Amino acid sequence: MNKFELLEKLQVSSDIEILEKLPSRYIDLSPLSDDIFLGDGRMIRGCYQIYEVKTNRAHGIIRFGAKNSVNGICHSFIIYNQMFYLNRIATGKTLFIVGRYSVRFKSIVVSAVYELSSWFVQSEIKPFYRLPGGIGQSYFMNVIDNILHSSLMQYIGNNVPDEFVKKYRLIPRGQAFKIVHQPDGKKQLQEGLRTFKYEEALAYCMKMEVNKRLRSIYKKGAHLSIDRNKMNALVKKLPFSLTKDQIQCTKEIMDDMDSSNVMFRILQGDVGTGKTAVALLSLFANTIRGGQGVLFAPTTSLATQHYKNALSFYSGFNVKVGLLISNMKQSQKKKLLEELACGDIDVLISTQAGIEKGVTFKKLTLSIIDEQQQFGVDQRMIMMKKGDYVDTLMMSATPIPRTMSRIVFGDLDISELKEFPKGITRHVDTKVVNSQSQLISKAINRALEIKRQVFVVVPRIDGDVLCIMAEIGMYKMSRIDGDEEDESNKLSAKEVYDDYVKEYGEDKVQLLHGRMKKDDQNEVLNKFRNNEKPILISTSIIEVGVDVQEACLMIIYSANYFGLSALHQLRGRVGRNGKNGLTLLVYDGDDDQAIDKLNYLATHTDGFDISQYDLKSRGAGDWAGTDQSGHDGLSVINFDKDRKIFECAMEDAKEILDNANSNEGFNLYKKKIIHDENLEKILV
Repeated sequence: MNKFELLEKLQVSSDIEILEKLPSRYIDLSPLSDDIFLGDGRMIRGCYQIYEVKTNRAHGIIRFGAKNSVNGICHSFIIYNQMFYLNRIATGKTLFIVGRYSVRFKSIVVSAVYELSSWFVQSEIKPFYRLPGGIGQSYFMNVIDNILHSSLMQYIGNNVPDEFVKKYRLIPRGQAFKIVHQPDGKKQLQEGLRTFKYEEALAYCMKMEVNKRLRSIYKKGAHLSIDRNKMNALVKKLPFSLTKDQIQCTKEIMDDMDSSNVMFRILQGDVGTGKTAVALLSLFANTIRGGQGVLFAPTTSLATQHYKNALSFYSGFNVKVGLLISNMKQSQKKKLLEELACGDIDVLISTQAGIEKGVTFKKLTLSIIDEQQQFGVDQRMIMMKKGDYVDTLMMSATPIPRTMSRIVFGDLDISELKEFPKGITRHVDTKVVNSQSQLISKAINRALEIKRQVFVVVPRIDGDVLCIMAEIGMYKMSRIDGDEEDESNKLSAKEVYDDYVKEYGEDKVQLLHGRMKKDDQNEVLNKFRNNEKPILISTSIIEVGVDVQEACLMIIYSANYFGLSALHQLRGRVGRNGKNGLTLLVYDGDDDQAIDKLNYLATHTDGFDISQYDLKSRGAGDWAGTDQSGHDGLSVINFDKDRKIFECAMEDAKEILDNANSNEGFNLYKKKIIHDENLEKILV
């Protein structure tokens, strides 16, 4: 691969931008002591001398025996589907090996093999990059090494005002690049990362502060006030009573909508607290003031569910509801877009397809985004400008305590739902079990006996394709250049499906995953909802948008590979009708950190507490990276662990904007980092 191809794949244009592709994580290669008796999932790291090698090319298997160079203990090792390792493995050779013991294979399943001459083995800290397909870890590290030893380094300046570099004693940016890409030790690495953490935090807080100040400048066009009597007429006809929280949140939203300032608000609430009802009430209020509204959902199934709920919710009222999803017929889509453009549709329910340029509204005045983590700060601004400065409401089922929300959602006002609707108290027990536990089969048989449905969730589709990157432990799955991590204990949906078919019969079990066609997915879900096939083996695709009232059992295999907030969301799929439910978190490893986290979930039900615990234990790349959550530009900083950095950055962002016109250094920073066409408006 030449340099031009690399730049194109990375979507960058310079060597500095290559350096800015910081490691997504680091692997500790300091040796771990081992012994003859290893527990399932026990990690080993160290130098081993190989004394025997056997291969089975037909099945892509390498087996070898090796002796620990320090204590002389011998172990059996196995490698799957990585035959290229034969170039490194040979009898008599000493290598640094990383792996985990598997009771299932009675061997240590190898995740990585390193030559002892490698600089990253010598430093004991190996950077790992999230790279596009076709770019290997080793190749990319060589590119980085060449740049770090080039003349370019002497021209790299700081990305933040110099006075903040001095104030916080940050390592100069050029030197920090050297440290984070080729660390010599953990203490030095933390100092190098601190430079980029502050840089990310300041840029993030600048965007938040700019958006916050723009809100006071943007003024909505003329609109009618919301007639509260008409709102009350709808509320009285609802088949359920609103909670005090729902009433308060709806009032806060309507007050914002009546204001001349543009609304930027987030509605936080645990699973089952009634966010959808507040959203539909807000959309109805928007029709009263003569505007069109849109409700975005992250999946087709959730959008379809919202559409059906909206039709029922507005029954008897003159509200025209439309549905825009990706698998619509072209003729249906064309008609829908025409109706939307001429104002015949009052409320549009849509997936992210609704944000595209081809979707136009006659008078869009309210945009609501369900599962807000799918959208970033920039997307909020794009949607706001789809109409005459559109009111924007974000919704999240991963609620964060207010102390944290001030940092994460610095440009938004906050409404919270903590109260559950009357009569819908959840009774869902959660237990941590191993895969051999008899409780699994007993719970399934009991669910079938009382004719209720069973969710079975597995973290990947098959042996090659992962469905999630969220995890609890240190390692994530990545098939890049032979540096993939251990997957021996991570079951696949197809494996579990085959086992369940043997046990319970094909007439009771079905499989669901994201690679299936939308029509096939809908057919599977309909059979599950109707209890025609009561056991659903699925990936995490069912985390949001699947509402099966009678489902009573959730079994999650390899539960340690999911984040706690994701597990809590999955748990929210059962016991939705108020009847007893059970969630089984299946984990066969012995990692104390993973066990502690799963036990925390088993003993806590408050989504606010769980999300904060999850936020504290996971890195920004997991929780707040652009790939998963929409929080722009964060790759090394953690909202909870690095809260003090964010708090400093929030104050510094205000200072930069307050002094941008009078301080040349601040002014240069503002122009370099913040690219907003309306920025000058807030500096007048």
